[in-house]
Amino acid sequence: MAFRASNALPADQYDRAKKLAFQVKRLAENRSASFATGATGNEILAVADNLGTFRANLNSIRSVPGIAAYAIAQEDDITYDVAAEFGALITAIDAAITEIVITVPTDANDWLLLQKINPDGSLTHRSFTGTQLSGLIATLDVIAASVI
Repeated sequence: MAFRASNALPADQYDRAKKLAFQVKRLAENRSASFATGATGNEILAVADNLGTFRANLNSIRSVPGIAAYAIAQEDDITYDVAAEFGALITAIDAAITEIVITVPTDANDWLLLQKINPDGSLTHRSFTGTQLSGLIATLDVIAASVI
């Protein structure tokens, strides 16, 4: 028999999930507010990267054996369906990532069109207005509302 150190315990993982959910809520709230006045392509891509990391981490936690029962006990609510809440939050994250994919312009081969090289060799980053980002802002607001 070996020392069991690599298995995920519901207590640890539920606490981790709650922290991640709060972090993604803060990210969504902050970016929704800042994107209302516009953003660069690099800022938008950073959000996509962050959301992808949150999604991967939450997906790994949602399959931990016993986490649903543990969540019910911790929240003292027999009607709490943590699996459904994981699903809703991940769906909201996926919608925001999809909106970014739709918003960011690409060429015929799906290369991103986010920078321009100037005659002096410097780069200019593509900017988007708040109006152009309204769909992304709406999906970020859904993420934020998915966490209490």
